[in-house]
Amino acid sequence: AVSNAKKAAAKEPAAAVATAAKTPGPSQVKTVSGEIYTYKKVIHAKATAYSASVSENPWGALDYMGNPLQFGTIAVDPTVIPLNSKVYVTGYTFDGIPKGFVGKATDTGGAVKGNRIDIFIPGSKDYVRRFGIQDVTVYILE
Repeated sequence: AVSNAKKAAAKEPAAAVATAAKTPGPSQVKTVSGEIYTYKKVIHAKATAYSASVSENPWGALDYMGNPLQFGTIAVDPTVIPLNSKVYVTGYTFDGIPKGFVGKATDTGGAVKGNRIDIFIPGSKDYVRRFGIQDVTVYILE
């Protein structure tokens, strides 16, 4: 009977940890897919979107760091969001992309100054332009 009581006691902390992990704590954000990330800073920003069109991106299909553009790449002002930061972006609406995404700040842009980001979205320039200008929340992740 003693060993059963020890086993039950040993299982309780694990259950408590599992429950706690489902609810974000201070400095944590829960993504639309249910993952929880710890963040170091939250920025409210204006967001636009860009394509791989050379008229919008002088590097063509590459970001500032030389990586191939992919959904999740964002262009930032490096004085506000450091380059290579992992981010969670949410608050926008646009058909064809999820309501929030984890990405990386690996691009810059001439018009991306202050609390502004530019989100790479695969597709034609005309399709991407429909994103417009939206208010977003950017979590800079640990």
